[in-house]
Amino acid sequence: MGSPTLHRPHSLSRMMAILRAILSPSSVSAVACFALMCLLFYFGFLHYFTNQDWLREASSYSSGVLHQLEFTRGLLDTRPVVFYLSGTVVMLFFTIRILEARRW
Repeated sequence: MGSPTLHRPHSLSRMMAILRAILSPSSVSAVACFALMCLLFYFGFLHYFTNQDWLREASSYSSGVLHQLEFTRGLLDTRPVVFYLSGTVVMLFFTIRILEARRW
């Protein structure tokens, strides 16, 4: 199944792009990207520990591990695909806006 922190390499690259645009040293942006990826990874396991329905549903919806398990079973649900594509578009949009603002 791969490494737990690299189960969503596209998430890593889009977060790294926006953090590199915001933060100047690349080492700081790498640490911040790693911290955000760990936060997102462990947020996916929150549905095992909470009793609140809305939090349980939100964590299972954004859980990359559950998405990967569904993909390996051969189930192609459009919700994770839309989730990842919309996240990619939003992160790239903000990265472009930040880089354009720096030019001025």
